[in-house]
Amino acid sequence: MAEAFLGENEISPKKEPGAFWESSHYNIEVVVPTQTALPAEEGLHFVIQPKDNGSRDELDNPRRDLMTAYFALPVAKIVAESRFTQDFWANIHKDRWGMSVYGRNPQAESAWAKPVNKRSIPADTLHQKGELREQMQRYLPLWERNLSSVTLFEKGVEALSPQSQEYQKEVNAYEKKPYPYKEDVLWVNNKFVLVNVRTPHLSGVHLVVHPRETYWKGTGAFRRPWQTHSAPGVPEPEFMQAYLEAAGVLLATQQILKDSGQVPFFNPETHFSGNWSKDLLPEDKGGRLDVASISDTDTKRKDEKRLHRPGTVDAQGDSTEFRTAMHGHLYATSAPDKLVHLPSRPQAEVGAEWKGITPLKSEEVDKIRALLQQQLTMYLSINCEGLLQKHNEDMLS
Repeated sequence: MAEAFLGENEISPKKEPGAFWESSHYNIEVVVPTQTALPAEEGLHFVIQPKDNGSRDELDNPRRDLMTAYFALPVAKIVAESRFTQDFWANIHKDRWGMSVYGRNPQAESAWAKPVNKRSIPADTLHQKGELREQMQRYLPLWERNLSSVTLFEKGVEALSPQSQEYQKEVNAYEKKPYPYKEDVLWVNNKFVLVNVRTPHLSGVHLVVHPRETYWKGTGAFRRPWQTHSAPGVPEPEFMQAYLEAAGVLLATQQILKDSGQVPFFNPETHFSGNWSKDLLPEDKGGRLDVASISDTDTKRKDEKRLHRPGTVDAQGDSTEFRTAMHGHLYATSAPDKLVHLPSRPQAEVGAEWKGITPLKSEEVDKIRALLQQQLTMYLSINCEGLLQKHNEDMLS
């Protein structure tokens, strides 16, 4: 847990009514939107945003976006792991609501192990549980203090040359994957590989940033964006920084493609999710979720949540964690009047929902690859390298 390296608990100053939490040092608050993207029975919906909400022309500001992405982590951790919530998972999106955390409730057939397909409905008072508000008031200041230790791309962006042997190994590895997992490698650095999905989840652009096994195999598995458990000897902020670097890659890619006008690119969203992991299914469907525990007492529900955290094993030493994988998606639709809407489950399960989805043409993939090879490394170096550390220095100057 974050307390292991963030220090002792402390109660933050009294907050203004309305926000669940607002930072004492940064222009950030956590709120429940008055119009939400999903009904309360599917999961909680929180938005992390600037307190003054900024101007509309600042919506793609890297500093603002990555600051809100950072504070999405403890919110997601609370939503997924708190004994006060019925949610067992959380998705982190940058979408038309802002930087959103969406809970996933196993008791909702329309939600569990499925993506958030957004609507616009009045928020429910379920969000106003006093225990949850108090927990955020106590927990988020710990992450607020830890922000000073976060330095993005502290050794530089470390992008690989497409001509390098290491880069070509990634190309070959993704080419050899079975259908529907073949992907086109677009850009690679020391920690991540950015790919085009050949069997996309929508008609338009669907890119994914994957953790590279060559880097992460020594740290313990990278299971969820808000992860704090790591292998012995690995500094615990490692996962937070990497999630933010992956988010930076996707947000930079979004800006480059949006500005280029070379491929259809409308209504973009970035998603960090684990929707279709087999382990999220109930035990009778081959998963690891004990359905009997999820509607029981707060204590039993908390015990079940703890059972699935990264690195957890049972009395026999067998893993009980949810074996999800931290990876981020960038989606954009092919027409301005279409919003991102994803199939509820994999193609093998709900084939009808996948009908009509068309992948990018090879020439469009080539254009995206060329743009990213030309611009992405420089964009990250200028706009994201050391970003949160620089923000802290600015605050202290």
